Amino acid sequence: MKILFATDGSDTAQAALDFVQAFPFQKDSEITLVTVIDKDNLPGVDTRGLSDEQKSSLRDTEQALQEACDEVLEKAQKRLRDAGWASTTLIRHGHAAEEIVRTAEDLGSDLVVVGSHGATGIKRYLLGGVSSTVFAHAPCSVLIAKGEHDHRTVGDRLRMLLAYDESPSAEKAADFCAGLPLGEKVEVVAIDVLALVTLFRQDIAQRLSWHWQQQKQSATQALARVSEKIRRATPNVDTKLRESGDVTDEILKTAKDLDSDLIVVGHKGTGAIEKFLIGSVATRIGHHADCSVLAVRS
Repeated sequence: MKILFATDGSDTAQAALDFVQAFPFQKDSEITLVTVIDKDNLPGVDTRGLSDEQKSSLRDTEQALQEACDEVLEKAQKRLRDAGWASTTLIRHGHAAEEIVRTAEDLGSDLVVVGSHGATGIKRYLLGGVSSTVFAHAPCSVLIAKGEHDHRTVGDRLRMLLAYDESPSAEKAADFCAGLPLGEKVEVVAIDVLALVTLFRQDIAQRLSWHWQQQKQSATQALARVSEKIRRATPNVDTKLRESGDVTDEILKTAKDLDSDLIVVGHKGTGAIEKFLIGSVATRIGHHADCSVLAVRS
């Protein structure tokens, strides 16, 4: 697996690195560390009209940014090396989200990892908006590692909640989980939430209908198939079938109740229509979850 890890040296980027180090990725995974010198911090200047002192100050600013990025990457690379991971480093220039997405395309990455928030000053680019943009537009799967969660406990146990609905993207997410060397320290719960229409109490008639009972039976059978698939990777698999007027809220509530470390969800991508579906399940989970979120793309 080719992993692109975007870092700005912030606390949440460090927490994301903790998560990556502890996560059961395949042993032959390749990690590239990237940081971006945001062009908003270093605007283009026509130096022909500058004095020698101003030109010197600009060069000093450029050098300071370069050295800061070198330091961020060196520290992250050392931490990975100490944990037995080999990595390469890159510094890109431009708008952070655009450069992270472009780098993932250039490298043919399978997964992009970003923190949920960044720092300030010259280390400020992972500010939620960047991670959300990468989440929406990356050409591959995206892991948002959220610093609010204590990832240092992940090495002892990892609780994953797989959001499943029998769609092709959900099947891809299930295949991703089944393909990892999860082992006995990992617990996976696969959840399917059947959407109720609560307007004017339509859910009462809906629950009583023959079609609804068929849906429940089909969902139960599908969850059984998924759990059997994931059981190849870990023996600790459970399933939950829920009914709710808000699918996203039910998934988020279950993740909180189970103290999940990670929600895994299929992501269809950003086609012309989906760009307007701001309330899509994957997008809302990525934005509102208290724990880390992995969106799996084909």
